[in-house]
Amino acid sequence: MENPSVKWGLIAGLGVMITSLLFYLVNVNWFFSISSYVSWIVYIACMVFAVKDMRGKHGFISFKDAFSTAFIVYAISSLMYFIFYYLMFNVIDPGLAEIQQEIAREAMESFSSFMTEEQIEEAMARVEDQSMNIGTLGVGYLFNLIFPGAIMAAIIAIILKKDNPNTGIV
Repeated sequence: MENPSVKWGLIAGLGVMITSLLFYLVNVNWFFSISSYVSWIVYIACMVFAVKDMRGKHGFISFKDAFSTAFIVYAISSLMYFIFYYLMFNVIDPGLAEIQQEIAREAMESFSSFMTEEQIEEAMARVEDQSMNIGTLGVGYLFNLIFPGAIMAAIIAIILKKDNPNTGIV
């Protein structure tokens, strides 16, 4: 594949989906916890590899090109994951929403010294109102592109940019 952004975006998307599915199969609670940490390792690694691939082709890479390369990787892989997530909740295991709500309740109750019972109930009502439909996930995906996607792409671009030795242009 010619374009490192697309290649690494597809690799990251598949990697995140496979690791999430494995965590789901081993322990469904891990799907909501450990899986997200491992996913971030996959996202970041693939964004870095794509920028390094692009820089290796030319011997240099501007901040703008490094940012767009990393961001495209994130956008592609994150879109793949959001589709996977939708399928997990609506096709593969519709009971996941209940499990997620129970995990959220346990987490909130562990903060009971900081929250009143009424605050916990209000927060749980908001969690229960969130459905895993296309609209909700679409808004989540768009928000996710900015935070943390664009921020991570910018950090990676700052670290990996390399000036063009012939022009001094960054």
